[in-house]
Amino acid sequence: MDLVKLWRNTPVAAIKGNDVDISRDVIISSARQGLTKAIAILGLKRSDYVGMPDYVGHCIIDFIGRKATPVPIKFLPQKYASAVLLYDQWGWQKTSIARLELKKKYQNIRIIWDRVDSLPLSFGDEAVNSENEADIQIFSLSKTLGAGGGGLVWIAGKGWLQQGTCLDASLIDGLSNILNDANLNKQFYSKIDGFIRNECICNTPNLDKWLRNNNINTATKKENSLRRDRIKIFDSTIMKSLPNWMQNQIRNDMLPAPGIFPIAVNGDIDIIAKDIYAKFRVGIPSVYHFNFNDSYLNPGWRKVLAIPLHSEIETSLLVNIVRYMHDNSIVVNNYTR
Repeated sequence: MDLVKLWRNTPVAAIKGNDVDISRDVIISSARQGLTKAIAILGLKRSDYVGMPDYVGHCIIDFIGRKATPVPIKFLPQKYASAVLLYDQWGWQKTSIARLELKKKYQNIRIIWDRVDSLPLSFGDEAVNSENEADIQIFSLSKTLGAGGGGLVWIAGKGWLQQGTCLDASLIDGLSNILNDANLNKQFYSKIDGFIRNECICNTPNLDKWLRNNNINTATKKENSLRRDRIKIFDSTIMKSLPNWMQNQIRNDMLPAPGIFPIAVNGDIDIIAKDIYAKFRVGIPSVYHFNFNDSYLNPGWRKVLAIPLHSEIETSLLVNIVRYMHDNSIVVNNYTR
């Protein structure tokens, strides 16, 4: 059985036709680079503190820290706060009440909304509808569609950030020759591809190839629907134990579709995670932390199993995972706030 990763391993296929699509001129190398660009757009520098959630990936610390100073939000001083990064963890979107709570505490704060895990029906429509919620919104074609890179940065009052001139074309050409070597070690390939995404002012060859042959809007609608089909597999026992803000997102098809389902369980979660990994080859044999509270300022972190919702995981496999949890009396805790 092949391993099903937490995020897509292959790109969504949506053959390019005559349908209207997002301009290729607004697609930057990666959402990670988009974080650094957001800091620059807001005019922030090393002396500016940018609040961030606990348990974020090292990439967020890295790409914010290239120009400003990242600080865990629980330690962010009101007097010296310049900006806050809001993260829709795994695509679960907190309500506007949570964002209003933060704005009340930090007056005149600049908001960078990291939405890289969220998959709306349309990136453009979602950005416009949320225009007043943040100064900058960041989306990812890689995390949501497996596109081999690609980020979108929405600037309030201005629209999508333009990509600009490819400044590393000759370097990319040289690296592409290496990537095309059939004998290249997979680990080397991954490192070179990651270097292009993170450091080069140019799209990866894989992203360019995907963009030439696929329609982003069509791919987005397709994968959004397939994510929601997989959410429906989790039974009422699991659904009803979720806090209201998460249940509302499941019911409201107009909200972005989440990418990973967090499950808190009774028992030794580390052993359960390793057992699910061994039996079903899903995700990784470890646990994560998820904030179940509808609040950025007062998080309710719990250790959880992370179950992917992207379309590379077969619905039959998800059915078996849910059945396994019930057969083994892995009772889902109630984590409603």
